[in-house]
Amino acid sequence: MLNLKCSLENSIMIGEIEYRANFSFDNVLKWIEIRDDETFSDEYKLLEGFRIFCGEVAEFDQNKIAAMIEIQNYLFHSNGDTPEADRLEEQKQVYNNRDRDWLINHAKSFDITDLEDLTKAEIIERLLAPEKEIAEKSFDWDQDAEYIYAAFKEQYNVDLIDEQGKLHWLKFQAMFHSLNKDTYFSQIKNIREMDVPTDPEAATKVLEAKASYQIKKKKGGG
Repeated sequence: MLNLKCSLENSIMIGEIEYRANFSFDNVLKWIEIRDDETFSDEYKLLEGFRIFCGEVAEFDQNKIAAMIEIQNYLFHSNGDTPEADRLEEQKQVYNNRDRDWLINHAKSFDITDLEDLTKAEIIERLLAPEKEIAEKSFDWDQDAEYIYAAFKEQYNVDLIDEQGKLHWLKFQAMFHSLNKDTYFSQIKNIREMDVPTDPEAATKVLEAKASYQIKKKKGGG
């Protein structure tokens, strides 16, 4: 979370080794795309993440793996105002740290049953399924890129293309979450999140609007 009393981080310390890093918003968005792609292995995601933030490396060792884990913690877990997809990733980490029996009991509070024959990973997917639907329908960094760009330009007179490689992720996040409801992007988000009314005529209009701005599925689960 952005702290006005502290400067923003631009390096990660692992033991006595300091790794310089560029936490610009565009680098983080590149990392999010890789992180959320289910076709990539965890090892590949860590390696590519380190390259994005810290540059090319001749050898990828345990220190760099530890650095990448710390980078994730700094960018996401320390930020209480993360987007829906990031909060979903945090929840997944919480579930991963729980045992299988706890997950089964926890699922009962959501009326999710018949989990006894599933693996721990499958149980976690069942638990996250409703939250994924919410996260997916809200916004998409790629599909909504033009709307987000225009919203920043309209509200802050900030050109996000010019700010690539410069605007820190935590600054970007603070501005992103403060976009007012009058921006076209915020209006689109509102349509996606809107409940469908019971009145048939009104429901038809809302469903048509939702269809117009529906988030398209991506290959690789990203």
